[in-house]
Amino acid sequence: MKQTILLFSFSIFFLSFSFSQNIEIEGIVTDESTGLAVEGVSVSTSDAETTTDAKGQFSLKFKPESGPFTVSFYKDGFRIFDKPMSLDGNKKSYNLGTVMLAHARELN
Repeated sequence: MKQTILLFSFSIFFLSFSFSQNIEIEGIVTDESTGLAVEGVSVSTSDAETTTDAKGQFSLKFKPESGPFTVSFYKDGFRIFDKPMSLDGNKKSYNLGTVMLAHARELN
């Protein structure tokens, strides 16, 4: 009986650990019109947020909920860009490559 309880407890622990793994999303944000890196862009999901560095690079680590999610990119003077994503099995790292932000147009 003790062995059954121990095995059951271990199984629950293992399952909860395997479903709560962190994933990492990384990439570079550039200005669509100039191709230059954009520093200080807010990169976020519903669970985490970071900003791009001087080279436009970002790395966002978080524990996603199940199902699809959105990575949002925001900086004053640029249009908000939302990138829908889905989890890919046991994949723990996603490289978005270069994300290009367009300048916001001023309203007259």
